This record gives sequence, C-alpha cells and structure tokens, in this order.
Amino acid sequence: MVVGSSRLDEVLIDTPDVLFSKFEHLGVYGRAEVERAADASGHAMALRFSDTEIFPKPVTLRRLTSLARGRGLTWSPGSLISLSKISSELFQAVYQEGHRTT
Repeated sequence: MVVGSSRLDEVLIDTPDVLFSKFEHLGVYGRAEVERAADASGHAMALRFSDTEIFPKPVTLRRLTSLARGRGLTWSPGSLISLSKISSELFQAVYQEGHRTT
C-alpha cells in the first residue's frame, strides 16, 4: 500500500562513519546497520526527506497498478521497494486517490 508521500530533499553518499555521525541524532539506524548498508566501495547512501504527509486513505497495490496502466505507464510493484522515479502524472493520480473521501 501507498500510505503517504514525502519530498526527497537530498541524497548523500559517503562512508558509514560520516553518515552515522551526521544523522546519529535522528536515531533511525545504529552504526552497525549503516555499515551493513555500505557497498563494495565502502560507501552508503542517506536520503533526507521533508513534507511527509500520511494519506487519509491508503492506496492499494491493485489500485496503484490500475492508475499506472490507465495512463499507459509501465510500472512494476518492485518499484515500491527501491528508488524509482515516477511521472508527475502518476504521482498526482496517487496523491488524489489517497485523499479521496468517497
């Protein structure tokens, strides 16, 4: 389900030590988790979001797929678990669906 939206403000790629030091105060990940996220080059990625909004009505996977196909867009459910850019048209449709009251 899509339960909300956020704006991606910044993508930071650096060593786990640098990222952990910068974001430790947020308490989201421990140092060991950040180290495990590092790739073969020894770098990890941190994403900084803002304007997070929870939808009054979650958008189901079935409905999300339908919204994409109805716009002639190719979309894969696997996109939800990775970074992927969607069209502004699909984002607007999902956002409106999440705010529907009927």
